[in-house]
Amino acid sequence: MDSSYMNFLFNTINSENNQSDEDVPDDIEIDRDSELKNIDSKIAITTDMWTSINSSSFCAITCHYINKKWKMESFLLDLIELPYPHSGEDISQCLLESLDDFEIQDKIISITHDNALNVIKAVEKMNTIYQEKYKTGVYSHRCLAHVINLIVKEGFSYLDKKLIKITDVVKKLHSSPKLLQKYMQLSGGTRIPLDVITRWNSKYIMLSTVNKNLDAIKDLGKKYMAPFDINDSEARSLNEIENFLKPFYKITLEISSDTSTIGTSVLFMTKIEQILDETSKNHPDSDLKNAATMVGHRKKRMFMTSQKMIWKHTPIREAYEYLDLSRDEFIDYIKEPVAPASTNILDWWAKNSDFYPTLSLIAKDFFAQQTTSVPSERVFSKAVDFLTKKRNRMSGTTVKYCMCLNNWDVRDII
Repeated sequence: MDSSYMNFLFNTINSENNQSDEDVPDDIEIDRDSELKNIDSKIAITTDMWTSINSSSFCAITCHYINKKWKMESFLLDLIELPYPHSGEDISQCLLESLDDFEIQDKIISITHDNALNVIKAVEKMNTIYQEKYKTGVYSHRCLAHVINLIVKEGFSYLDKKLIKITDVVKKLHSSPKLLQKYMQLSGGTRIPLDVITRWNSKYIMLSTVNKNLDAIKDLGKKYMAPFDINDSEARSLNEIENFLKPFYKITLEISSDTSTIGTSVLFMTKIEQILDETSKNHPDSDLKNAATMVGHRKKRMFMTSQKMIWKHTPIREAYEYLDLSRDEFIDYIKEPVAPASTNILDWWAKNSDFYPTLSLIAKDFFAQQTTSVPSERVFSKAVDFLTKKRNRMSGTTVKYCMCLNNWDVRDII
């Protein structure tokens, strides 16, 4: 690796003086896109916006594709400082310029993003440009983790009143050092995290911790917080709500993994539908049934909208019209026995790609597409280590250098 890069990165991270653009060495030459130019499949990207501690706004772009060995490759493509007002026009221009810089505009097949209106408009504008320039659209995927979080939050309009008391208990514990110390002694040192509206699954994590330590909370309530004493009926309700939320928690973790792709979204949403049906049957006269019904309606609205955005663009046959079908591979493929649920789908295609040469190319493009925008959000979790209270005057260009070069180094692409 270029020693100038190492010196620059070391000095930037360890400097109290906050390097500016002038400190970035001119002789850093990294062949960032050599790998991208040689791949034989389409590229999927994710994007998200973030505001740093010094109120600078950044747009992250992550890149995902299946390599020749049928392994998923994922890395940070670009991190761009984006001035206000962050309109759809601004974001689309930012994305297009970055993709053009890497010379991969014609390789992009999909963009996974959150539900922010400006990002949705940006992707719609990009799709229009792609239709005109490349005669094929770019698929728009709304982050499934965001969708699940929103539909569950709407369903909780029927359940929030059951959580008012326990939420007040947790807040009181966090605000009183005396009570917190007593609780920690009774619970064996297990802290209860607060429910944070912007944090996925925080309500479930809070309830799960509460239910595991309910005896300690009851004991504390009787001795020190009489108005907050939890009775048996309330304890049963808390347990029912936790069980209702647990599958959504597990699904969110599953789809947020590095191996989850858009192909799994239908399977997970089908699983959610089964959960809601079971909840309605098992709790016919409770608020849980109302919550399940509300979540079900919200799921249908949001997921169907997402699916329409996925499939409303160029049909499969048109997108792959350049491929030579020597036989009807699809007929042979659907005759294949169903693989076990534990099968690694990429390993399966690696073993069978020679038998399905055309379908395997389509599969590569399909499995590269991301279910969530979590990869972009992970970039921002890392960025807070670079921009801190003591080191908050780095320019956008310096932040970009640090983040991208660090990411490429970790993934061994430089």
